[in-house]
Amino acid sequence: MAESLEDKILHSSNGRPEYTCWRPSSLYSLSVTELDYEEVHDIQRTVHLEDFQDIIKNSTMIPHSLTELSHTHLIKILPDVQGLWYSSSRPDKGQNNWYGNVSLQVNFRQFLQMLKSYNIYFSEITDYNSTSASRLLITNKNLPLPSYDPSKLGGPWYYDGKKDWFLTECRRYDGRCNFNGHNVELLLSLSDTQYASLLYESKIVAVNHSEANSTEKHKCKKHRSGTRWTTCPSPYSAEKTSEILSYLNEDTLSICIL
Repeated sequence: MAESLEDKILHSSNGRPEYTCWRPSSLYSLSVTELDYEEVHDIQRTVHLEDFQDIIKNSTMIPHSLTELSHTHLIKILPDVQGLWYSSSRPDKGQNNWYGNVSLQVNFRQFLQMLKSYNIYFSEITDYNSTSASRLLITNKNLPLPSYDPSKLGGPWYYDGKKDWFLTECRRYDGRCNFNGHNVELLLSLSDTQYASLLYESKIVAVNHSEANSTEKHKCKKHRSGTRWTTCPSPYSAEKTSEILSYLNEDTLSICIL
């Protein structure tokens, strides 16, 4: 797919939260300097305890349809696509994780080797008030999106032939700075076999979600964000979640639970 000569707004929302989805004139014009990258070893997806129990029960990662809560223009052009959002795995400092109780982590390079053959597409940059996210889609499907080449410097993900690097600072559509940094988000749209293999390769880590029902913002994305404001059923510390995980039947899956 040919690229436009100008940055292009794909979708915007003035709701809660406000955001703008856009595509740059060049997919490799997002970094300001080479120092805007950090090496990535693992990627992770964090879920609530009840969702993890469903994963255990089905012995596979469970893909989801895109919704308005995904803050992506893809729901307009690819309404039938299902997948899972992943991001770079950073050291857990014990702070409240607003995504949930359980992190599923996988080595990024080993994951790509497991897929063997795959396509990489550029989805969008989503700018929020003080942060932004660049989105890439990894799949074995052929989709009407711009193809992405990680061997080229300047985009969300750069592979130098030995190491993988994700962008930590990115230019915005409005030219302002990201006061709270930038994240690279991967939408994995895989086959049933690949979803099962993804779980098999995952390391399971209990994380802190004890502040989920706080009256403050950004404490529980699933139950208490945007226009949704309900009680989270699992406002547990990492220690409490770890105790619950120890009761699950680990023999059903060959995964590492920490």
